[in-house]
Amino acid sequence: MQVSGGARGAKTLAGDVNPSFDSLPFPSVFIAASANRLLFLRCRGAGAHHLFDGMPETRTDRKQKEADAEDHISALPDAILEQVLSLLPAHEAVRSCVLSRRWRVLWKSVTNLRITDAGSWSSAAKFNRFVNFMLLLRPAWSLREVELCTFPAQHARPFPFVHTKEPVRYVEEWIGHAVVCDVQMLRVLVSPTTEPLRLVAVPLISRYLTTLQLQCVELDDDALDFSSCPVLEDLKVSLCIISAQRMSSHSLKHLCVAECSIASDFRTRISTPGLVSLRLSVQCWRAPLLESMPLLVTAYVKISPLLLDHRWFGYHGDSTSDNPDGSGKCVLLSGLINATHLELEAADGVHIFKLDLACCPIFNKLKTLLVNEWVVGRDFCALLCFLQHTPVLEKLIILLHEDQKPMMNMGESHLQSLRLKTVEFRCTNVDESGSHLFKDADS
Repeated sequence: MQVSGGARGAKTLAGDVNPSFDSLPFPSVFIAASANRLLFLRCRGAGAHHLFDGMPETRTDRKQKEADAEDHISALPDAILEQVLSLLPAHEAVRSCVLSRRWRVLWKSVTNLRITDAGSWSSAAKFNRFVNFMLLLRPAWSLREVELCTFPAQHARPFPFVHTKEPVRYVEEWIGHAVVCDVQMLRVLVSPTTEPLRLVAVPLISRYLTTLQLQCVELDDDALDFSSCPVLEDLKVSLCIISAQRMSSHSLKHLCVAECSIASDFRTRISTPGLVSLRLSVQCWRAPLLESMPLLVTAYVKISPLLLDHRWFGYHGDSTSDNPDGSGKCVLLSGLINATHLELEAADGVHIFKLDLACCPIFNKLKTLLVNEWVVGRDFCALLCFLQHTPVLEKLIILLHEDQKPMMNMGESHLQSLRLKTVEFRCTNVDESGSHLFKDADS
């Protein structure tokens, strides 16, 4: 199944001229505070109280009060009202249709759909029914931003999540509707208390999508192939299950993979040559392979052992650092050599960084480096090997647990001879952190 973007709808708001609030010829600004009430913020000028406030009301005063009490919404152009409705959750925007004949169709023209606050519904079935009817009644006009949140299951204990497909039953169709409407920013946030959404064999095809966020989704090779999204620049996946051999995009500039699980025996290749910033925090059996990123500036990489169903599976998949192609090159470090700011963290028992250091490349641009104790090693030998490959490094930060404070003295003796401006030790389990300043060896 393919989810692809269709032609632009018959109506688009891209060419509308949106007037400034300051230029509108009325003394009040309408704000939709909720679906049940209208709030007016009066913009009165100075001099509201004057010498004759205590005088009896004149006919002119009464006419002025009647004029002030009028509904100035009629003076607002449709473009302004549509912008206001775009800020509301979808069900509150739809409720505005009961206000007057003019409001009956305004909600259909909003460019931002925020399908949120699902927990306010009594059941997932009722929430899904509302969303389906709303999308059915709304014409397939262009959308700028869509946020999809699923119904959160209650009482998920004692299981990690509730085994029911109802909260995610129609999410794939909702995504398809957004893509057909040429959405530019799409956020799909599945509740962590429900069964993950499975986007398997569903490639995303869109000429307009620039930002994509996925939460609690199971992703395979097709779902992580963004070659058909030529303008996608910002991708964030969190709490997802990745079972793909490859994640690829030539247009991505910012990639965040946060608290995801890579549940596979093979290495997942991350091929994003245009990446500028990378944030990678995964639990895995085998660490992912980072391909070349010539434009990379900042990177954060954290590798932890795989934990499934509250059982500790350990981290034995990287007993060697062999590449999938048998080249024997670095798995992680080779893709990070162009970074100027780099943070590396590993959990207890993770050996991939130490294995990579056996064939460590040169980091010619790296100026700031942060590592924790499982990257450094207790004898600092791995770190010293790394530092020999960072000719322009200026600042080094080492994270240690409180019980490893004695390692600071050992680290100081090893690092004093290096040409670093700053070396800082931080204890992660205490409020105070130790920091040491080392001047250049020549000074």
